[in-house]
Amino acid sequence: MRRKRYFCVANITYASLDKTYRRILEVIGATVNGKPTNAGILFFSDRPQDFIPNAYVRLVVFRGEDMLEYMDRRDFSGPLWKIVEDFENYMMQYMARMGAIVSFRRIEKYEYPLEALREALVNALTHRNYFDPGDVRVFICPFKIVFINPGSFPPGVSPDKPTHKPRNPILSQYMYDMGFMEKYGVGIIRMKQLCAASRIKLTYSLDSFETRLTFSRIVATLDDIERKIMDLIAEESLSSSQLASRLGVSKDTVLRRINRLIQLDLVKRIGYGKSTRYIANL
Repeated sequence: MRRKRYFCVANITYASLDKTYRRILEVIGATVNGKPTNAGILFFSDRPQDFIPNAYVRLVVFRGEDMLEYMDRRDFSGPLWKIVEDFENYMMQYMARMGAIVSFRRIEKYEYPLEALREALVNALTHRNYFDPGDVRVFICPFKIVFINPGSFPPGVSPDKPTHKPRNPILSQYMYDMGFMEKYGVGIIRMKQLCAASRIKLTYSLDSFETRLTFSRIVATLDDIERKIMDLIAEESLSSSQLASRLGVSKDTVLRRINRLIQLDLVKRIGYGKSTRYIANL
């Protein structure tokens, strides 16, 4: 069933490769000399965790930002493509939906961009170090979602330089064929674009042991004036005087809010003195 679904989605036909399953599996790197590869087990086995125990995702929903008390916890297992689909279905049920008016039409969107969350999980499963005994973890808090992935980026690759240099190239190809991920390093760029459009702060922290990706819904904690400031400087840089004029408040009020937004790493200061302007750091 797993193999048939992959061949269908990836537009692979028996005629284009060979007429036997064994030959097809050899060609796509799922087997070598008749024996399954790790990539083949992870993607096509019904229970890959029987052979690679750490190949699952642990999700925990916490009541507060301190992560002391949890409300729900799930372990997602099975082949990697099923983990992705099960995770996405869970998030669609869990996340709140918000209405917005676009071109005089009401549309609904999730509080976090679903496509960006899926990309984050796919990247974690595809690029992680499977020799590390740790598992992929997803922590959901009231104002943030954190993905923790065993291992760091491959040498020469970073969030600022997302070149296509996969640690597990066969898995990367499978995910690409299934339409779950982009190649050539554009996945991180796409996540940043989606988060910027949804007023979500995306941050990476990494060391030699793990990679941590955080989606922060800090905007939800802002007051009305702070939200209006963020809206005004989302596309253009403005001075404090311009902001005060557009908002109808004092310059001191604007500066107090701006200083807090800078501390939250939501706003960048550009220039000095009278030429100082501000722009959203999203």
